[in-house]
Amino acid sequence: MKRNNIFKIALLALSFFALSCDNSDDNLKSYSGDIEAYLFNLPASNLPVGNTGDSFVDVEVGVTTKSAVDRAITLSVDPASTATVDQYTIDATTLVIPANEYVGKVRIYGNYANLVDNVTATLVLNLDAEDIIPGKESHTVSLFRFCPTDLAGSYSVTTTYSYHDFLPSYASNTLTVNVSETGTNTYKVDDFSGGLYSTGPYATNYGTGSAGQAGNRDLVFAVNCGNISWSGQTDPWGQILADGACTYDSVTGVITIRWTCTGYGETGVSVYTPN
Repeated sequence: MKRNNIFKIALLALSFFALSCDNSDDNLKSYSGDIEAYLFNLPASNLPVGNTGDSFVDVEVGVTTKSAVDRAITLSVDPASTATVDQYTIDATTLVIPANEYVGKVRIYGNYANLVDNVTATLVLNLDAEDIIPGKESHTVSLFRFCPTDLAGSYSVTTTYSYHDFLPSYASNTLTVNVSETGTNTYKVDDFSGGLYSTGPYATNYGTGSAGQAGNRDLVFAVNCGNISWSGQTDPWGQILADGACTYDSVTGVITIRWTCTGYGETGVSVYTPN
């Protein structure tokens, strides 16, 4: 940055901090002077990346003056970034502030195939310009896998049991259940055991089918890009854990939950088929 412009730019920075957060061009039009100083309008953004190949975020870069010609936006990737070069693409055609504009939008695409499930990668971008508004020189994009789902509805669930107290009888069971949505990509089924606890031998012998035991039969799970996970779920005697891969097939709509109970070792595989 030019030494003789530091004081002027610092004054401009104070004005920028007073802006509302709407990030419109009008914010920049209110400034007078001849210092062409650049800035990121926001310090960070999220980029949820789905498996359709069209996930992107537009990062706004502003400048304090207008120009009759297009101006190039020059960026560099900070070494502090955890995102690898195969996890994102910066659209080179968007690295420009158009003529007679105060704002340019840099488009960044995420690469679903090269991101890792349940891991957020960060892309830290730095502005490379002669004059930059202090404190506005960097922007962090957080990239992560995210696939919206709509699983709520009626299912026929067949559960095959590998261990419980009443085998070899009641080796499998099929019943109709309702999967309800509890949040974004989060769902609940009223009996994780596929009937063993609600209507089967555990209900009649151990009382797990009573209304007071409903919370010990529920399973609240999250779905993200075909993978199902949960935490903090319990039956009357201990935790309910995943016993292998739990998945959602977006083509067939089939949900497969492999579960085991830490208290006494009940284990089963429940396959949910949409009705």
